[in-house]
Amino acid sequence: MISLKNAGCSVIYVDGSFVTSKPIPGDFDACWDTNSVDINKLRSIAPNSLNFKNKRAAQKSQYKGEFLLADRSANQAGIIFLDFFRWIGMGIQKVLLR
Repeated sequence: MISLKNAGCSVIYVDGSFVTSKPIPGDFDACWDTNSVDINKLRSIAPNSLNFKNKRAAQKSQYKGEFLLADRSANQAGIIFLDFFRWIGMGIQKVLLR
């Protein structure tokens, strides 16, 4: 997350088991606001943060979680990751940590 901040990111939303009541979380999912981020700088200081190949295997290996672009499509319906993170299912919304 420090690399994102250093590249100009001002908002990161955290989700996944990291924000549950599990005593030992398995992972985290994060999506970040791409506004004001210098993508070239991010690519140079944290290349795996932009590596989405093989279901983000390099991110999971290095960071123990996933970093997704908040404004990009999360599924075939075109729902962006930020909105995807906000739903538990069955029409129930949740609050995200920012």
